[in-house]
This record gives sequence, structure tokens and C-alpha cells, in this order.
Amino acid sequence: LQIRSLGVRVPPGLPEKNRMKIAENTKTFINEVVTEMKKVSWSNRKELVSSAWIVVGSVLVFTIVLGIFDFLFSRAISLILKQGF
Repeated sequence: LQIRSLGVRVPPGLPEKNRMKIAENTKTFINEVVTEMKKVSWSNRKELVSSAWIVVGSVLVFTIVLGIFDFLFSRAISLILKQGF
């Protein structure tokens, strides 16, 4: 199939050797991923639980601080609107 006005040749589908190359590349990629995952230093359960508690504590502190600011700003805006500035 050709688009003669553009001078471009369009193949009807992937040739068989390209399909085989895709399969080989996929297999190589998966093997490399498995090899790299074996090199990863995984955290133990104690470190994981400790990190999780740090995240939970940080979220709680941030939530409380944000709530306080929200309350203060909403009170300030309501006071300003009541006075009619």
C-alpha cells in the first residue's frame, strides 16, 4: 500500500522478524527487572512500621495546624464582613 502523492510507503503489518524481536526484547526486559529487583535493599517489618507511624503522626500534626489556620482565617473574614469594610 502506498500513498504516492506523499511519497510514503505504508507496510500492511509488522513483518514476522519484528514480532520476534518484540518478544525477545520483552523477555530481556523482564529478566533485567528480576535481576535488578534482587539487588534492592528491602526494609524489614520494624523499619516499615516505624516509618508508617512517622507518616501518620506527620499527617495528624499537619491536619491540626491546617485546621487551626482555617478556623482563624474564617473568623477573621467573618469579622471583616460583619463590619462592612
